[in-house]
Amino acid sequence: MFVCVSFAVFAQKVNNRGEYVVKTAIWKSYSGQSSFRMDLEYNSFNELSKVTKRYIIKNNKVTEELTLKNDNGKYLKFIRYVNGKQNFSAKALYNFNKNNLISNINWYAPSKNRLVQTFQMSYNENKELVKLVKTVSENMDEDWSSTTITTINWDNGNIVSDKTIDVGEEYGSKANFVYYPESEVRNNTNLNFNFLIFYSYGRDYMSDIVFGTEWCGKNTNLILKGDKDGLDRYKHLQPEFREHYEYEKNGDLITKLRYIAPRVGEKHNYVYGTLTLEYVY
Repeated sequence: MFVCVSFAVFAQKVNNRGEYVVKTAIWKSYSGQSSFRMDLEYNSFNELSKVTKRYIIKNNKVTEELTLKNDNGKYLKFIRYVNGKQNFSAKALYNFNKNNLISNINWYAPSKNRLVQTFQMSYNENKELVKLVKTVSENMDEDWSSTTITTINWDNGNIVSDKTIDVGEEYGSKANFVYYPESEVRNNTNLNFNFLIFYSYGRDYMSDIVFGTEWCGKNTNLILKGDKDGLDRYKHLQPEFREHYEYEKNGDLITKLRYIAPRVGEKHNYVYGTLTLEYVY
């Protein structure tokens, strides 16, 4: 009698840039305001084809879907549902460049006091995001309008400046971020962790569902450790309680990220948020 035994080997899938592709990304914020779940889907070439983001705001269950389409050119179709009903509170237009990366985004709020947001992205020869310009224009009435411009620049994988001009006033300047050494921990996934978690520093980049994925390329392989000012401010505390990010890994893959913030207090063991990842096999 012959017994045939077969073994199935499940390898982690990578995209055409050699990045491991993420299936789900769950950010849990202890503030209760910015927690979300992102589910990512891929085509037969392991290219990102759809992202579904779910979160709760003001007791409303919100679902945002971005689906990649190729009808008469490549574009993203955006749909938002609130409590299960389709919501048309915003219209978004996405343009791709010849390298299949998003080059600009236009958001419109269809109302009398129309809010318009535009994002313009620039990439280097390695298809890495090196500059982002976000412009927000709001027309309150016929006699008054407001425009805010935020510009972020990268160099060698590090954010080197982060400036905002609002009603003639300029905020921010040279960025002061600290990164982990690549030999210690690096980002080898198709997600941009730095964008997914930046709002923990009070920044509002809005479209993390786009900028946090491969649709806008990869602006860095380096992983954020913290802000130098914050690390210095809490240097009197034990290292594990200073404001910073720490990571859990399975081999060379990141499985969980923690943002440690002293201002939260002992109730949550100083953890402000966690990002948990599942990969595609």
